[in-house]
Amino acid sequence: MPTAKPGTVTLIGSGEMTDAMARVYRAILGRVPGEARAVFLDTPAGFQLNADELSERAVDYFRTRLGVPLAVASFKDRRTLDEEALDMNLHLIARADLIFAGPGSPTYTVSQWQAHPIFAACVRRLHEGAHLIFASAAVIAMSRFALPVYEIYKVGADPRWVDGLDLLEPFGMPLAIMPHWNNAEGGTHDTRFCFMGAPRLAILERQLPDDAVILGIDEYTACILDLQANTAAVLGAGGITIRRQGRDAVYPAGASFPLDALRTAGVSLAAQETPATTPGAPPAPSLAEELRRARLQLERQADDLAAGLFALYRLARALESVADAEQAQDARQVLAAGLSRWAQAAGGPDAAAPYVALCVAVRDELRKAGLWAQADAIRERLLALGVVLEDTPDGTRWRRGPATQHTERSGQT
Repeated sequence: MPTAKPGTVTLIGSGEMTDAMARVYRAILGRVPGEARAVFLDTPAGFQLNADELSERAVDYFRTRLGVPLAVASFKDRRTLDEEALDMNLHLIARADLIFAGPGSPTYTVSQWQAHPIFAACVRRLHEGAHLIFASAAVIAMSRFALPVYEIYKVGADPRWVDGLDLLEPFGMPLAIMPHWNNAEGGTHDTRFCFMGAPRLAILERQLPDDAVILGIDEYTACILDLQANTAAVLGAGGITIRRQGRDAVYPAGASFPLDALRTAGVSLAAQETPATTPGAPPAPSLAEELRRARLQLERQADDLAAGLFALYRLARALESVADAEQAQDARQVLAAGLSRWAQAAGGPDAAAPYVALCVAVRDELRKAGLWAQADAIRERLLALGVVLEDTPDGTRWRRGPATQHTERSGQT
């Protein structure tokens, strides 16, 4: 059973090492008295040839973005972990205030951590008050019902669940945790719900017991579970969805809710409850909701750059299906203002480069989705700021040119 003062579990839907997520880590670090002792576990990507590069990236991110040293507890394969390395890793974990694991394979993570002293040490530290942060693959592995996402989406296996590590079982949460809940990479095909799409999600739901709870986490979004305070908070660009017995409860960024919403026994959902999603094409996003998110991101600081552009991308997609001219005009103005902000960086031309690159990336995604009007609007807005885009067979390049006067066109953003 958990102790009287457990720590927190933070679940991140994607973008775990981006500017947008820095605020999440700072919120967790603010709970640690004194200098935090942070540890990165490389197991989820242990089978990958670039596993060490991912660890180096995490160490660099914590050092440069957060000012915190990050030790690496390297546990790539339980078959090759020797006693000396095991003892060293257990020592690091036993002293850690914050333990972080991220991308890789959910099923590989489960196979490596199941009934292993390394994961048992992480659980013990959580019950002692440490803070655990999981993203992407590691998030799925923490479920009671874990999704073998790559086996289904990439290999073509039948939709199914496997036994996960069930981290939150002592706290009464029978979860199937699904990051990338709002994924839109498919463009012409449905990749929501952690790349499953609505038809496969319907199959998966029928396999779950009645007491199971699906926790869907949008990309660039975090759900912080405070086990001592019995509350959860949503941070980032999107929201989280609690799906149970055919109903959805959606909590946007900035919202909080009691952890009882993730438990089973007779707890009603108290958020924006909506009917269950039915199989078929992705529904058109709500323009009002995407407009609210975009405005919220415009009010935030520079470390939310990636989240801000993601919100603008979602707003552009929502605009495609809106007939109300007045509502569309409001959204176009917000989109134009947002693109101008992210393209103009204080500090001179060199500082603007990463902002322009991110605008170009958003435009590429819009073009892949067939949203040509919105993609053209980005080109025109950048041109007005003196940035010329050139589409080549090798991708889009940009160069500096003279600024031009931007003219709004009817029907375009």
